[in-house]
Amino acid sequence: MSLNGTISPVLGNLSSLRSIDLSQNYLTGTIPPQLGQLPHLRILRLHRNQLQETIPPTLSACRNLYFLALSFNQLHGSIPPELGLLTSLRYLALGVNALTGTIPPSLKNLSALVELNLNENELSGTIPPELGMLTNVEFLGLWGNQLSGNIPNSLGNCSRLKQLSLNSNQRSGMVPMELGKLNLLTKLYVHSNQLVSDSSNTLVFLATLTNCSHLQKIEMANNTFTGVLLPSIGQLSSNLYELSLADNMISGSIPQQIVNLTNLTFLDLHNNHLSGNIPSGIKRFRKLERLYLGGNKLEGSIPGEIGQMQHLGLLSLSHNQLSGKIPDSLCNSQQLRRLFLQHNKLSGKIPVSLDGCQKLELLDLSHNKLAGRIPGEVIANLPALKTCNSTSIFHGILCKGPSHTR
Repeated sequence: MSLNGTISPVLGNLSSLRSIDLSQNYLTGTIPPQLGQLPHLRILRLHRNQLQETIPPTLSACRNLYFLALSFNQLHGSIPPELGLLTSLRYLALGVNALTGTIPPSLKNLSALVELNLNENELSGTIPPELGMLTNVEFLGLWGNQLSGNIPNSLGNCSRLKQLSLNSNQRSGMVPMELGKLNLLTKLYVHSNQLVSDSSNTLVFLATLTNCSHLQKIEMANNTFTGVLLPSIGQLSSNLYELSLADNMISGSIPQQIVNLTNLTFLDLHNNHLSGNIPSGIKRFRKLERLYLGGNKLEGSIPGEIGQMQHLGLLSLSHNQLSGKIPDSLCNSQQLRRLFLQHNKLSGKIPVSLDGCQKLELLDLSHNKLAGRIPGEVIANLPALKTCNSTSIFHGILCKGPSHTR
């Protein structure tokens, strides 16, 4: 059964209380300032309720507090600078509220802090460089705010940092080279900002990340990065399974060395200005499940070896300048469910071998130079192919039903 109503101020009279856990209920009203009268309180969990108003500065009197979780409420107002007095604090979670104002530089005093979660609020201003003094922090989550300005170089001093989430803000400037000092970093999220490349236009910050041997995910999509990818991209962590640089203005060719990232399951480079051929040796992506290269200026033919990527479930090569035939081997990948080849210069006939894509759900071949009829046996032998109606189909999409020859 879940609790509702308000939190009684009387709790502040229980001077020996060490832990309060009222999380995941339907509590409303305010956080009583009287909770600051509990000198022995170590754990305060009030997350996932419907608490409103502000965070009481009086909580700073709970000097033994090491776990403070107020996330997923309706709290507003600013983060009290007084929270910087809680020097025993290891976990501070204030995410998913409506907090405004700036991040208090006083949080630098939380030297024992392991997790700082301020995600999904309405915080503005810059990231205080003082946060670089949190040398024990492992998780720093600031995403989904209105933070602007540069990413502080000082974050490179957070030597134990494992996850850095700065995405979905209004960050500008460059990705600091100092992030390459974060040897324990596993996940880096800076997508959906306004970040730019350095003056060399070589995305050299990616080269510095080759020092982060534990990296698993790099999300840098939807920024304003320009320039070219360096061959050093192939020297990123062997643990890397997700790399996204989509929706930028990256130009030049895709470095051949990228195929050295053999543990990737997700690679997204779509909507850039990439040119040249799809790298040979792409079959080395033996674990790849989703490959997005659409919306570029790629040329040449589709490598037949893509069919050797046995886990590939989605292949998007649309809106490029690819030519030649659709490889017969494409459906050797038994997991292929979505295949997007529209808006290219592909020629020849639709290969009957596509009937080997038994799990194929969506196939778009429109706006190419393909000749002949859609092979009926392809339609008949693809049990998972979605049925299209006359209002949704356009020339070149394979669909089941009477409209498939439109």
